[in-house]
Amino acid sequence: MKLTIKLFITAMLFTVASTSYSAVVTYTDRTTWAGAGTVSYTEDFEGYTSDVSFRTSAVDVGPFSLSTIGTAVSTRNLIDVRPVVVSTASIATFGNSLVEIFVNDAAALTAEITFDTAVKGFFADFWAAGNTTPLTLTLSLLSGGTTAVNVPGIGNGEESFGFWSTEAITSIIFSNVQNDGFNIDNISGGQTSTTPAVPVPAAVFMLTPALLGFLGLRRKAKNSVA
Repeated sequence: MKLTIKLFITAMLFTVASTSYSAVVTYTDRTTWAGAGTVSYTEDFEGYTSDVSFRTSAVDVGPFSLSTIGTAVSTRNLIDVRPVVVSTASIATFGNSLVEIFVNDAAALTAEITFDTAVKGFFADFWAAGNTTPLTLTLSLLSGGTTAVNVPGIGNGEESFGFWSTEAITSIIFSNVQNDGFNIDNISGGQTSTTPAVPVPAAVFMLTPALLGFLGLRRKAKNSVA
């Protein structure tokens, strides 16, 4: 019986250990975000002096690439140099060059940032992100699987937004269930130096009652024999 209990506990611990999960802490203030980790780079796109499209093929920016998934609308999805296609984003925050993106409903058209080296931290300045519903960022985990976060707001102006994750992120897909045209700039990436609080995996809560029930049955069996 003792051997059976040991095997049961071992199986439980293995299940918990093999459960993949990620804790993501979001931020709306760049200074606070930067203070929670080690920032590796910030790309402001000011080195671009003419428009560069990523509608049909990926553009390698340096630490990451920009690409479109689906058929992009003409004149959209590009590194946009002023005068820009569609934007009233301030020069003070967004400078002379920014990324112009359009995604549409039903995920028929999305855009993606793919990192050359997986990151745990991401932050950017957004303009007009969201349209009735928030812009969704789907994060691809290096360990497998995805998790999603939303940029606050529904396209009413400037939004600064980012996150630190306990799991390394290989790419981010931008999508919305509504047509959504927005700008993004000052993209920062990095590796975390202060680990966010990690929730206990759901497997712990699922298996604990099972273990207690198993031990209860064993005690009941011993009492009936006595």
